Amino acid sequence: MEKVCLFVDDNLQRDVIDNIPPRAKVKGLNVTCYEFNPTDREFQNKDLDIDFEKVKQVLQDNWQHRKLDLIACDYYFGDDNVNGLSIIEFIRTFNQKCPIILYSGNLVKIIADILQGYNGRNPQPLVDKLKKLFRANIADFIDREDYTNDVITLLKETPLEMIIADKLMEYADYEFKSGYLAFKGMKLGQIAKALRNNAPQAGEFKQEIIEQAIAHLIALNEEE
Repeated sequence: MEKVCLFVDDNLQRDVIDNIPPRAKVKGLNVTCYEFNPTDREFQNKDLDIDFEKVKQVLQDNWQHRKLDLIACDYYFGDDNVNGLSIIEFIRTFNQKCPIILYSGNLVKIIADILQGYNGRNPQPLVDKLKKLFRANIADFIDREDYTNDVITLLKETPLEMIIADKLMEYADYEFKSGYLAFKGMKLGQIAKALRNNAPQAGEFKQEIIEQAIAHLIALNEEE
């Protein structure tokens, strides 16, 4: 089974990433790893800080319409205004289903950032940050020392919506003409995007696909 991973980090651990494809191969997975460094010179402003608008543009241009089975993102990039959670929040604007791992060499730093501004009297800043964390729908928080097993485990558990979306993208320009009224007239690529973004109709469409697939299997067996 083909799988695609995106690693967002300013200091990639080459030994970890290089170790993932051969170990995943043993599990029946063919994994392709891509890398993205938000601190590269092309993303810096005149003050040498991260220009988040440039980062967002490249992420959206490169990954909004492509197969993506897992994202592993570092938390700390040495920038006061952009961290891993910022990156994940943006990715969730165009892909709400892809599993995401957030890792750090200092997990205490993540907790400290979340608690920052909470004085014990006014809980609202903490509540707001926790809501933001929940909306990011992060699959796991892990230490950055060696996350190979975590990546492979999540790749084996790809959500059904992502599997359907990836298959639809192979025929992205085909028009959907029947089977589910809400998506009638849409391109299959548009439907794939709706599944990835967890559109209200996504659950019903998935159910319809399953029911039709089972009905087709039954019909095939009755013909024999």
